[in-house]
Amino acid sequence: MTAIIVLVIKASIALSVFAIGLRANFADATFLFRRPSQLARANFPNEKLAAPAVILYLIVSSVLSVVYLKWVKRQELTHPTTQTHNAVKA
Repeated sequence: MTAIIVLVIKASIALSVFAIGLRANFADATFLFRRPSQLARANFPNEKLAAPAVILYLIVSSVLSVVYLKWVKRQELTHPTTQTHNAVKA
């Protein structure tokens, strides 16, 4: 696990140095994440349904996230925990 963390940190530093060398700004760095259909087209140039598949995935995951968060909130309201995490025992 620590080897993975070290590898991720090293990759992050290398990419940061590369981005500074290219004089990239935040908009440049997040360009494809703001346009997921272009990201799909870049990775799958011969697939005509790649962009609609990515958009469908984003819509479905957003809807399911909202439903799940509402369900969790309702569960917390119907089954409140009796323990207080900040209580000091004497």
